[in-house]
Amino acid sequence: MQSIGTAILALLLATSSFCGSAATNSPAPTNDSGYTINWTAVPLDVALKTYASTLGRTVLEQPSVPSISITLSLQNATKAEFQKAVENALREEGIASIPDGDTFQLIILASEEKKWPEIIASLPVIDDAQKGYTFAYNGVDMRQVMPVYGDLVRRKWINETLPPAGIRLSTVHPLTKAEAVHALNAIFALNGVKIVNVGDDSFKTVFLSQSDK
Repeated sequence: MQSIGTAILALLLATSSFCGSAATNSPAPTNDSGYTINWTAVPLDVALKTYASTLGRTVLEQPSVPSISITLSLQNATKAEFQKAVENALREEGIASIPDGDTFQLIILASEEKKWPEIIASLPVIDDAQKGYTFAYNGVDMRQVMPVYGDLVRRKWINETLPPAGIRLSTVHPLTKAEAVHALNAIFALNGVKIVNVGDDSFKTVFLSQSDK
C-alpha cells in the first residue's frame, strides 16, 4: 500500500485555501535570498503555511495556540532571516517553534516549550520507510481520523471517549509510514490524547493527563 487509501481520504480531507495571495503577502523566491514581504495582520494559519514551505517541514500545531495575526516587513532577506523573523514574531505572542526530528516543526505555547519534546519523544513509533502518505486535514473530527491511524498500524480502535477536537494537519511533502504514524501520534498528544496498544491487534485512546496513572 503506497497511500493511506483514496476512499478513506476522500471522506476525511478538508483543505484550506491560501488566503491573501497578493505578492506582498507571500514570499516566493527561487533561491536562498530575496525574501521580500509586507505582511499586515496575516492570519496565523496563512503565515505558518509559508513558514513551513521554507522549512520543508510539516507543522504540528497545538490547538491551544492563540489565533493571532502577524505583521512583518522584510526586504531581500535570506531564507534563514525570514524564518527567524517569523519565529521572533511568534515568540512575541507567546508561541514557540521547535523542530521535531528532521520532518516536523512543533508550534506550541512558549510556556509549555520544555515539556512537549519529552512527551513527543515518548510516543509509539514504527519502523517503515515506505513513502507516499499525505494529509490535508482542516478541522476533521478526531473520531474520523482514528480508523486512518488504525489502518496505518494495522490495529483496531477500541472506541473511547475523545475530546471535541478538530484535527489540523497538512503535510508539506509525502511522508513515510513511520513519519505518518508519528505525525498522528503527535497531533493526538497535542490535542490531549495518547494512543495505548492493547494486545496484538487493538489500541485504545486515553487522556494524556491520565496516561501515566
